[in-house]
Amino acid sequence: MLFDTNIGAAVRCTNCGKLIMNEISLFNLSRSGMYEVKCSCDRTVMTVKSSNCKSFRIYIPCIVCEKDHLYMFDSRQALTQKVKILSCPASQMDIAFVGNKTLVEEVAQKHERDLQELINVLEI
Repeated sequence: MLFDTNIGAAVRCTNCGKLIMNEISLFNLSRSGMYEVKCSCDRTVMTVKSSNCKSFRIYIPCIVCEKDHLYMFDSRQALTQKVKILSCPASQMDIAFVGNKTLVEEVAQKHERDLQELINVLEI
């Protein structure tokens, strides 16, 4: 039986607003202890740290409140939960999605469509 040890992540860049989707290998993370997700504009949009590959700390600069947020979970949660929605504690707005890569892409794309529809309705 094959076990997928990759985690999908989607987060919006605080600099240019682009939605960044990435795949994080737990094996690569276990070697270095840290993994940074960068936007094409070179801004770091997410940092994942782990000292033992059993627990993870995810740091995300928030596009809503402009503060850095810390989210913690264990490897079992990361690999077995379908999609973990990470929200800004101050505004409760969804700022990132982490979990199964395919499902993260689906949720992020739906979120993107909903946001565009809201913009169209508000005529921003």
